[in-house]
Amino acid sequence: MRGKIKKGIALVLSAALCIATCVTTIPQLSVTAYATGTRKALQLGADVLVPVMTSVEDSLDYDTKNRVTDVQYVYFDQYHKEWLAIGYDGTGAVRESGTVTLLRREPLYSTEYKADASGNSYVDSDAKSVVDAYYESAFTTVEKSAIQPRTLAQGYYSSDYSSFCDGIVDDVNPAANAWLLSTKEADLIGRAYRDTAGVWWLRSPGREDDKAAYVDGNGKVEYEGHDIYDDAYVLPAINLDISSIVFTSSIYGGKTSGTVGAGALTAPADTNTDRWQLTVLDENRNFSASRTDSGKVAPGNDISISYTGATVGVYEYVSAILLNSSGELLYYGRIVDKSTGDANGTADITIPAELEGGTYKIKVFSEQYHGSYGSYTDCASAFSTIDIVVKPTLTITAKDKTYQYNGQMQGPADTVYADSDEIADMVTVTGLKGGDTLASIEIDGQGKEVGDYDLIPSGATISSGNITDKYDVTYVKGTLHITSPKSPAPATHSVTTTTDRQGSNVTNNTEPEDLTTDYLDELRAKLAAAKSLGGKQTVTWDKGTALPYDIMKTLEDNPNITLVFSYTYQGKNYKATIPGRNVKTDPKIPWYGPLYLNGYFGANASANVNIKPMETGAVYTVKKGDTLGAIARRLNTTVDYLVKVNNIADRNKIREGQILKY
Repeated sequence: MRGKIKKGIALVLSAALCIATCVTTIPQLSVTAYATGTRKALQLGADVLVPVMTSVEDSLDYDTKNRVTDVQYVYFDQYHKEWLAIGYDGTGAVRESGTVTLLRREPLYSTEYKADASGNSYVDSDAKSVVDAYYESAFTTVEKSAIQPRTLAQGYYSSDYSSFCDGIVDDVNPAANAWLLSTKEADLIGRAYRDTAGVWWLRSPGREDDKAAYVDGNGKVEYEGHDIYDDAYVLPAINLDISSIVFTSSIYGGKTSGTVGAGALTAPADTNTDRWQLTVLDENRNFSASRTDSGKVAPGNDISISYTGATVGVYEYVSAILLNSSGELLYYGRIVDKSTGDANGTADITIPAELEGGTYKIKVFSEQYHGSYGSYTDCASAFSTIDIVVKPTLTITAKDKTYQYNGQMQGPADTVYADSDEIADMVTVTGLKGGDTLASIEIDGQGKEVGDYDLIPSGATISSGNITDKYDVTYVKGTLHITSPKSPAPATHSVTTTTDRQGSNVTNNTEPEDLTTDYLDELRAKLAAAKSLGGKQTVTWDKGTALPYDIMKTLEDNPNITLVFSYTYQGKNYKATIPGRNVKTDPKIPWYGPLYLNGYFGANASANVNIKPMETGAVYTVKKGDTLGAIARRLNTTVDYLVKVNNIADRNKIREGQILKY
């Protein structure tokens, strides 16, 4: 017995020495691992726990093979100890489908493998008794429900490096909730994770009946075995049912929520942590929830739910997550505090204001949330799923437009605008999300006379797909203002000279001064008075050098009125006698110039004169930086009109110095 005790003491001292040595030794494998996938602090399920395997051979390994070289750490059991995730769904060091294998990082106390030295069977070993006792005391009821028992295969000693023993010698192998690793499983773990626990037992038999396999203080797998009546540490392993893991969350604020209430939904933060805690399924919770309102919902607005069967007590909440159509978890929040109150109730959930349009799922559940680092494993009910359609409100408002009446149709006239500058000039857009831009917009609305008309936006498209799939579109009308023409002042307008078909100089106003009071209003009043008197009337006028379309149209519509127009042009005096019965107007001609009036109605007027109103109309010289839209606005006309009267092939291409009729 004394020799046995001495051996045990020596083994413990050796283990302690190895641990002390490891503290000052640079490990040969990096033990820093990072979350895979989206690297979010809160993730559905347990995919983040997949271990990384690399083909390696350490100096204490027997051969080169794929071994676990990076792991994630899980805080599990009610002591909140670190466990290494060494296997996942058939991959890693322990390869069982549908499970996550966890190996406790810190060893339990040391014990003989079998104190009575009755052989190296595992089922009746002292090492197994320690593991079983730990299982009973260390895990909560909910944690135990997530642990999947494992039947340990039978196996025998093997010195074949490629096929170490993976079993126990026992003929009867009851299911084990917690267990020791086999020789084969330990060999598949990188040395950096094997040499952190001193000397520790494996479940596999050694070369002789009184020996069991173990890992020495340097992390070497000793398949020949060690005396079963000596002491070594115990490192239990467990399998968790993957389907029972609801969430994997960072221990550093992984389940971050807004203030408990409707607006609690919060996007999980990014993380590079390798420390996690779990939320496991509690099948004893009979929770359900459903939506009580209906229809699509705009970001920033609420949906209403009712729920039944919520667990009431300390750390209890009704919580929700929001997933996109791909199943990615976008938001988490604790909606109702259930520390007190009834199991049934109602609640509102605010859809995050930044959410883009589309189809989403809200999953509502009852959960026990203990907080972050240093707490127990959380648990949750099954999800109640609510499908929602989110459509942000997109408001497209036509901008008010003002055009000067010139006798023709004014306004956009069912025009589709596809240029970004044109769109910005025509509408104001609020509510676009996620980098969307307005690709085109149709504007309808035009007027024939002075007054106000509706300017109607419709048929908008966006750069990223069907606009009605992503947005609840509201079109707001604008107003098209058609104003009376502003005529040039008699002595302050500028002139531009062109040449008619006979070679005569034809001079007309290029940019009439935008007067607050139109000097032609006096003439319009005289004509209105003559019209009211009835019969043949003569009106005289001596201001300016040209007449606008509306004056000529008034004369045409009143054949009994004659206008005698006296004016000075290029130093010469003219008098044009204009009987209404002889006037022929063209709505495309905004102004009738001095040579035209003299040619048709002057003292020497001839029926054969070949001067046309369009040839004597006003012109504009294109300046550097001009666009057709800007010119149209300056001249109080439309782009379509300028394109038509100037035979412009491409409305986006005009050149500096180009002469435009208007």
